[in-house]
Amino acid sequence: MNKKLSFNNGEISDNYASILVSHFDCSQVTTLLEYKGYKLVVDSCVDISLPDETVLSGPEVLKLVENKSLSLNELIAFLAGEESEKTDEIYEFEACAWFEWRSGNGDWASEPFDTMYESLDDNIKKLSELLEEEGLELEHID
Repeated sequence: MNKKLSFNNGEISDNYASILVSHFDCSQVTTLLEYKGYKLVVDSCVDISLPDETVLSGPEVLKLVENKSLSLNELIAFLAGEESEKTDEIYEFEACAWFEWRSGNGDWASEPFDTMYESLDDNIKKLSELLEEEGLELEHID
């Protein structure tokens, strides 16, 4: 499953992650990673409108792959915001998807961002950068 989540550059789209964790509305949050008292969460929902005005929400958008309207790679590219004649002319999508680092005790949350990484080290580096921007430091708890 992890390979399906990753792009060639090792990054994972917030929109695609929200689909795989089955979010049907924007109030749902799923913890994807925990590290030293911090949680990397995806907070999101994705809706795709079809030409017949049907709206697919969350994991329902995978029906576009199941019914062979799009390949999995085309769907991932569409959700990542890449332009394509095949998708841009036919489908519209609305997303309120993002990633966020949060402290386990709820006293800090990063600004939302739209990409996480396949590599644990890259995600920890992002957490450290976000904390540093606010004058905080990642505690070295072993």
